[in-house]
Amino acid sequence: MDERHDEDRVLEALHDACDVETSPLGPDGVYADGRIEPATYLYTRVQRLAPRPFKKIAPRIAVAVCGLSLLTVFIRMMSGIETGWIAVLLRVGGAPFGLVVGVFFLYIGLHLMFERSVPDADGKRPGLGEGCLMRCLAAPSSLLLGVGIFWAFGILPLIDASGAWHPSNTELVEFEVSRSRKGNYSLSGTTREGESFYSVVDRGFYEHFRDVSAASLQLEYLPGSNVVLWAAPGGAEG
Repeated sequence: MDERHDEDRVLEALHDACDVETSPLGPDGVYADGRIEPATYLYTRVQRLAPRPFKKIAPRIAVAVCGLSLLTVFIRMMSGIETGWIAVLLRVGGAPFGLVVGVFFLYIGLHLMFERSVPDADGKRPGLGEGCLMRCLAAPSSLLLGVGIFWAFGILPLIDASGAWHPSNTELVEFEVSRSRKGNYSLSGTTREGESFYSVVDRGFYEHFRDVSAASLQLEYLPGSNVVLWAAPGGAEG
């Protein structure tokens, strides 16, 4: 009985965080007019899809994973670590949050693009101008943002995780370690095969290699997001 009350309190807390407007929100996260409230909807769907022994604990595990993933993203932002295996772990740890946020923005974009206002008593649909604005500007922007977040913060870290056992190696015959006006650090150069290489690096990498005079730079990196795992000068310049 207590477990049932705990579940009801979780759903009530999710409901309280939502803007119910004039349309009541059902316990499954769907408004009376058919719209969806993402947090409650995902919570109930995870609960339904989970096997019977895990129906009560699965949603809580999903919430805990997203919370830990958000914490990992926060640690990565505050520490500024962008190279080495710690950077890979932070990226992979933030992947669940990136996937959820990407799907959320995709949902918002599709919702804005296809939602139609409820007709009034005369059968007219108000807000036509606002609807056109949403479809032409807000919806595409939200879709592009969702795709970008889903790919950069969700898919690429997972590609890196799958290829972590066999990192790629290359040698840059021309390279530059630079710092932008916004305080971002990067490594750019050209491989022996004539291909361009670019990677976001951190302050430690910048300070270690900015004054290095070498004919080349040996790199070990993950091809998904070009995270540099190891680097060493290839030889002195003549």
